[in-house]
Amino acid sequence: MNILGNREIKNNLRIIVVNNNRGEEFRLNRLLEKSFGDKSDSLVAAAGHYKNGAKLWAKSCEFEYFCAKSKDEFLNQIDDFCNKDFDKPLLFEIFTTNENEQIAQKIMKSPNKR
Repeated sequence: MNILGNREIKNNLRIIVVNNNRGEEFRLNRLLEKSFGDKSDSLVAAAGHYKNGAKLWAKSCEFEYFCAKSKDEFLNQIDDFCNKDFDKPLLFEIFTTNENEQIAQKIMKSPNKR
């Protein structure tokens, strides 16, 4: 998040932040999960650390801020995020759940079945 404070960032920069309220990628690592078990959230995954989101941080760094807490909210904003011109760089924070993160990882790791 510190890079947002860089004053050389141009208005064409677009950042998507997936906020699952913890470092789910650390929870999906079998070696870490086996080593730390129930303590993974507090010791490794920083659960709850950014539960209020990145809005204030983004605004303080002079970014436009988009937020989606559902698939519909995401779909209603993604076109503007990708295609509309803004005077500032954009940060789009997408809130998700641990369960949805796990489903997404399984989909990404599965072979393409087209």
